[in-house]
Amino acid sequence: MGERSVKSLSGSATINAAFSFVPDGWRGAWGALLLYAVPLALLQNGGTAVIAGLPKAGDWLSKLSVAEFIAAPVLVIIMLAGLLVSYGALFRIALERDTPGSGIADDLGPAGLQWGATEGRLLGAAVLMGLCFAPVALTAFGLFAAPIFLAASRAPSAGAMLSSFLMTLLVMVTAAPVMIWVTTRLSPFLPATVDQRRIVLFRVWPLTRGHFWAIFLANLVIAILGGVLVTVAQMLALGLRPLLLSATGSTMISAFPLGMLQSLAAVAVLPAKVGAMTYVYRTLRPSRSVAEVFA
Repeated sequence: MGERSVKSLSGSATINAAFSFVPDGWRGAWGALLLYAVPLALLQNGGTAVIAGLPKAGDWLSKLSVAEFIAAPVLVIIMLAGLLVSYGALFRIALERDTPGSGIADDLGPAGLQWGATEGRLLGAAVLMGLCFAPVALTAFGLFAAPIFLAASRAPSAGAMLSSFLMTLLVMVTAAPVMIWVTTRLSPFLPATVDQRRIVLFRVWPLTRGHFWAIFLANLVIAILGGVLVTVAQMLALGLRPLLLSATGSTMISAFPLGMLQSLAAVAVLPAKVGAMTYVYRTLRPSRSVAEVFA
């Protein structure tokens, strides 16, 4: 596993695999994707106000209530659960499509709605990834940005604020390439976790050696397309807002369909991300037993 991978991975093939999986992903996991998209939509444009039942008159954004403060964290929990369920369903479908009869999708629920050991392992893998990167981020902030912010707060001059901004920018510019490199190299850890039925993180590192640019290119194309879809959705929402407002007479009621439009645009490329990660994992995994590869 310490040797350089001799398998070939093409960026264009990864992109093709990513988008060819989108129809199958939505067809098999539409319920899970909606479970993720709906709370995301409610959290946009003040959608929690609809649940909280705030008054329609006046600027409702300034009329926060206890109900909204309760609704927001509940929606965040549901949204994160929906994201986990979506990933679990999509990876089951993608892995089963690549290896029919493997039994990976045997516990797939209707419309991709299920919660089992797979979702628990995905949660554990995601938490482990976060715990690995949190100390690095906190250390970088503590060493560079925090002292400058502290000095600026004690002497809030233009020079101090400029120094604070430049130092923060330096930290971001320095840390971003490292973070991108590491996360790209570890990108197959989620499909590996589902396929191996155990939490897999750093064991996928040797698999991606020598394939950074192919994986990065595919991720970049998917991210750009996702950004374009969200931007188009936001422009449509701005255009439709006056029409919905005049039709409903309520800012709150018109907020949800506009938020849903933007939410669906953001969620639309999630199957493509799963398709790309699964293709990378299946292409680079050595043709050996699970015990040999991930021991």
